[in-house]
Amino acid sequence: MGSYDVMYLALELCEKGELFDILFSTGQFEEKIARAFFHQALEGLEAIHSAGMSHRDMKPENMLFDANFNVKIADFGFAIVLSGRDGTGMLHTYLGTENYMAPEIHARKAYNGISVDLFALGIILFIMLSKNPPFARPE
Repeated sequence: MGSYDVMYLALELCEKGELFDILFSTGQFEEKIARAFFHQALEGLEAIHSAGMSHRDMKPENMLFDANFNVKIADFGFAIVLSGRDGTGMLHTYLGTENYMAPEIHARKAYNGISVDLFALGIILFIMLSKNPPFARPE
């Protein structure tokens, strides 16, 4: 019969949905609520960064909530090791979700994975408190 490698994927049920949908239905959050969700997301990012990874696509759609409204960070499709492909600690790939990307990514300059994750989380905090993105283009 032989042997073969098997890959497993474990998922956690996030029955309260994503931050984006909650913001859409409730409107902006009170400061106390936004602060609590921000703090949980910051702790999640700290764990990701401590594991030597950068998420690179933080946005409200990637912040999910379990039954107790605990924040769960999802979608690691753009994640990369903090050291980068070349080992310098600088990342070079132009990717992410445009409204949450740090200026250095838009400028196509080398960037630090921790810094761009924190920049995106700051955008998310702004949206939680105002229900609007900080850099909205006038229509």
